[in-house]
Amino acid sequence: MGFLSMRQYFDPALQLNLGFLLAYTLATVVHGLAMLLIGKFACKYLWARGYDPDDYVNPFITGTGDMLGTILLALVFLVVF
Repeated sequence: MGFLSMRQYFDPALQLNLGFLLAYTLATVVHGLAMLLIGKFACKYLWARGYDPDDYVNPFITGTGDMLGTILLALVFLVVF
């Protein structure tokens, strides 16, 4: 929200409607919760099988987070605009 507020401040011609802000906020919350849940269960799964989660979960979370974030942002733009 801070980024969007600053963007609006520096470029007043940009029109951000309430639907976009709500969809963007919802996508951000879904992304954050999904990353927390995936990280939690991946760590538990790997730890139970004797793997060090520090070595395996970080690359997995980074790739999954990038992919999911891009998909959610694209969906926000498809739904709102």
